[in-house]
Amino acid sequence: MRRLARPPAQLPILQRMNKRIADWMAGQDSEPGDGNWSDPAVRGALLAMHGFACAYCQHALPYDHPGDVEHFRPKSIYPWLKYAYDNYFLSCNTCNSGRKRTEFPLARGVPASYPARDRLPDEERLLLDPCLDPVDSVVKVDTDDLTFPARAVRGAGQPYERRAEATVGFFEFDSLAHLIHRPKPIRDAIAM
Repeated sequence: MRRLARPPAQLPILQRMNKRIADWMAGQDSEPGDGNWSDPAVRGALLAMHGFACAYCQHALPYDHPGDVEHFRPKSIYPWLKYAYDNYFLSCNTCNSGRKRTEFPLARGVPASYPARDRLPDEERLLLDPCLDPVDSVVKVDTDDLTFPARAVRGAGQPYERRAEATVGFFEFDSLAHLIHRPKPIRDAIAM
């Protein structure tokens, strides 16, 4: 993983969908259709943010299909965040569909509900957010090791050390099992 900077984006399609989500959650509209997060404008903004690399494992995404638009907080648990740009990352299929799926582990408590959505920053999440957490200082990636393992850095302090350990284990970054079906490392794609 590496730290990402999310540039501000005012994407009209997402603004419209967020309005519909708010109306739906308030009982004033039907549930919006899915899939607008894959709009080319959304993908373009995400590619500008972190390039053709998975936000989690950092492996190169193919140019003909630049990964999945991944919902950091799953839309099945947090439906009002379906069209929230700050909830999106690009991810390889292995990290998104193979590992993360609809899971969002918390240290304790239950996920925030729509009426309590102001509690989101206080959730004790166990996964590192590449835009909000100091990923570069809590996860060490050894690029000289052919297995390209990542390890949690000890002594990073709470809650980051706990999140780093949980993230590395959750995505199996410390295991050779993660190498199965992985795309080429981004460092090799750049060297071509």
